[in-house]
Amino acid sequence: MDLLLDLTAAGQGIWIDGSNRVFEKTEFEGLRFRVNIKPLTRTELRRIRREAQTSKGLDMDMAMPKIFIGQVIDWELKNTNGEQIPFSDENKKVICESFPTFANLIATACMDSNVQTASEDEIKNSLTSGTGE
Repeated sequence: MDLLLDLTAAGQGIWIDGSNRVFEKTEFEGLRFRVNIKPLTRTELRRIRREAQTSKGLDMDMAMPKIFIGQVIDWELKNTNGEQIPFSDENKKVICESFPTFANLIATACMDSNVQTASEDEIKNSLTSGTGE
């Protein structure tokens, strides 16, 4: 049997919603929303590690928003009035600032999308390890 890699699908992203495993046991589990994410590549992970490095080590408060802003490519989100929130770079920043827990879970899903069986600790270790994955 041949190994078939679909290189054209990589740019299309993956739609996740409230049923994604990163939302288990959170206030977002089972809610209706959809976010289209790009899986985090090794190159992007290395860049984020460099950019979020401080004299005290890796600053996760810098890394997670960078992942969210860089990897979210579309969404179906509504405001409290039930109206669609337009997808834009500015609104990504607003979501990051106003809803950091949600943004961090989406960022975790971006990292998790290439490693479906990894635990959250393993994902965090992939950010903090110096081995380059």
